[in-house]
Amino acid sequence: MTESKRESIIQQLSLVSGYSEQYFRKLTDRHLRKEMERYHGKDN
Repeated sequence: MTESKRESIIQQLSLVSGYSEQYFRKLTDRHLRKEMERYHGKDN
């Protein structure tokens, strides 16, 4: 995952979840993808 894609995902997750961006920055790419699926459904 590129750094810009990762930052975009972190910002989106922070907005929809209410958790801070710092929380999501600690997660691995794999965990970020799982969180995106949780809030937005599978990326088809």
